Amino acid sequence: MSSFNVVKKQQVQAWLGPLRQRFSPSRMLRRSDGLTQLQEGGVGQEWILARRFCAFTLIDATAIPFVRRKAYADITVQRWSPFGDTRYHLQWVGAQAMVWAWSHSHVLDIGAGELVVAPRRVLPETVYRGTPRSNEAVIVAMDEGVEGRVWSDQAMIASQWWPVVPTLDQWNSFRRGSGLAASHMLPVVESWPLLRLPWATQRVAGVADIASRHRKLLQGVATGLLVGLLAFPLAASLRLVAKTAMLERVIDKEAANVGDTLAAREAAERDMAAIEKLLKLRPPRRQLQLISAVITALPANDWKLLEWRMPDRHTLEVVLQMANPDPTALVRGWESTKIFHNVSVDMGRSGNEVTIRAEIASMPLLEETAQ
Repeated sequence: MSSFNVVKKQQVQAWLGPLRQRFSPSRMLRRSDGLTQLQEGGVGQEWILARRFCAFTLIDATAIPFVRRKAYADITVQRWSPFGDTRYHLQWVGAQAMVWAWSHSHVLDIGAGELVVAPRRVLPETVYRGTPRSNEAVIVAMDEGVEGRVWSDQAMIASQWWPVVPTLDQWNSFRRGSGLAASHMLPVVESWPLLRLPWATQRVAGVADIASRHRKLLQGVATGLLVGLLAFPLAASLRLVAKTAMLERVIDKEAANVGDTLAAREAAERDMAAIEKLLKLRPPRRQLQLISAVITALPANDWKLLEWRMPDRHTLEVVLQMANPDPTALVRGWESTKIFHNVSVDMGRSGNEVTIRAEIASMPLLEETAQ
């Protein structure tokens, strides 16, 4: 490249820089302690929302027709979200949608009486750090804390935020909850700067793909154009008849689409009601949490588990064999886990057999949301 072209390119970039800044929004990072400006602009604000504010889930819409997936995802997010005033961001990967949700009022509440201008757009910090992976579990450093990610075929199927780097036990619990085996060591924490644009994982549709999705619509349009070209020399009455027939076909098609959409929405609501009914049958804690808490509460290793029962979803009964059991110490140890309360100990027929009954405390809402 000649020196003249280099100079001209530099002059153009110097001229475009202020112009781009003037017509671009200011980029702000919404942290726990307020807003931090990352880039100055002249048209409104765009917020990058710290990961700690977001809850994450993955929606599988494989069984939903392409044209109805957006409506299905909207209904599913509103039913899943733990927030009363939900705002969310969808990132599609094929038929799967990664969802980040947050509380609109909580995000806008900066505090200290500061006047906040509502941003033009809010996106989660996750989509500005790192890159999609094929099949991998990683830990990524965020502006505040770290985020664990599990990838499968370019889709993030699980995500969890921690204020500090998790312990190996916490990391393995997250991996097992995502369907992966436990690891012998923590992965190296990855540090990524904020990207200028969010990473995009949705495949760009080609001409053939677009044509296959909208084949009927394109056929109708092509037919209408052909009829219009052929009917142009004819009398005004013939053109009016052709246009009327075309309009009736469009109306019938749209009426059928609306009926299908309403039927799909009703079916989705029925399915969600059934799911919610089944979810109410879950115990307030996972079995792994209960087993871990019992092991922590029992002294040393001189005991043997004989029976494990749950008469109902809120009650756990275990029968243990142990040398010289101390009922008072057992009650104190179990209740110190904060998972069990109203603990009672009954001595068995033999002196080394005890039956322990306890009520299971429900998982705090913040802990459920973080997971």
